[in-house]
Amino acid sequence: MSDFLIIGQGLAGTIIAKQLLEHGCSIQILDTPEFSASRVASGLMNPVIGKRFTLSPDFLTQKILAEQQYRQVPDAYNSVNVLRYIHTYDEYQRWEKQSQFLIQKNAAHLFSQTPEQFPELYRHTKIPEHVVHIPNAARLHTTAFLEFYRNYFKALGILSEQTFTTNELTLHQDYCTYMGERYSHLIFCDGWRSAYHTLFEYVPTIHAKGEFINIHIPGVNSGDFPVIISNGKYLAHIQNNIFRFGATYVWNFSDTTPGNESVAMLTTELAQLLTCPFTVESALAGVRPVVKDITPVVGQHKQWKHIHTINGLGSKGALLAPLMSKLLVDNILNGIPIPAKYNVARFEQK
Repeated sequence: MSDFLIIGQGLAGTIIAKQLLEHGCSIQILDTPEFSASRVASGLMNPVIGKRFTLSPDFLTQKILAEQQYRQVPDAYNSVNVLRYIHTYDEYQRWEKQSQFLIQKNAAHLFSQTPEQFPELYRHTKIPEHVVHIPNAARLHTTAFLEFYRNYFKALGILSEQTFTTNELTLHQDYCTYMGERYSHLIFCDGWRSAYHTLFEYVPTIHAKGEFINIHIPGVNSGDFPVIISNGKYLAHIQNNIFRFGATYVWNFSDTTPGNESVAMLTTELAQLLTCPFTVESALAGVRPVVKDITPVVGQHKQWKHIHTINGLGSKGALLAPLMSKLLVDNILNGIPIPAKYNVARFEQK
């Protein structure tokens, strides 16, 4: 018998598995070999979010936890500067309302660098009159992080590449069995795929497909773009001359592949941002689970106390996964209560 069966090896599943191993627990991980939202995510941790330039709540605390987790993988985590381009008067007015507060918090200020300081940036992009510089952001290279631990878990013989099915699950009062194997705890970290089983159907979630394009810009690399550009979507360096642009929010979709219309829209938007030629190398898509109140859910099932979930991290997965994972592991192993605002129990009576 193993202590834990973990469904999903996205960011949350990976961090939970790592923490449980550090506590001496025996675990097994089940993960579909398909691309997950974690793998295609931008990995951006941005302190200033939304149309209204809102300072992300508890950002510094969350970023410290994230840095502790992600820096353990070489070259997976780095600090970045974000340049947010302002194109409309309404957007500038929203910035003006928040600017003094954000400047006081050293969270953002108007970009004042000249073309002489960033010649390639000015040469390759159409820089508007007003640009907001967000200096304290960070970025996780999600694929590098997840592949590092995927190989580690495989080497330990604790990861199976297969899709979870409820037909193989049997629940008992104090344990469960899956494919004949017995586990003391079952943790669902499977994101939008939780819609395929009914254990946490009382949690109101919706799903948004996010699509990206990977582009090739001849002769341009990360040194030419020492920032991430936010233009309603994000343009970020991936490797060599490859950059990623996205993502969309598609609320009604019938499959999890990039749509032709979305790829065309992203290509058009990027052409309006760049002044240099580029080619689309590939398109990617992932599905974000979003809880109705826009807040993650963490905790145990209302009836089966050995069944747990962590879900609804949305587009802030890289930032929130370390904190949410810590809350769940501390709750299971040490009985530390999960804060009410995150606890899945908030939906039990609704």
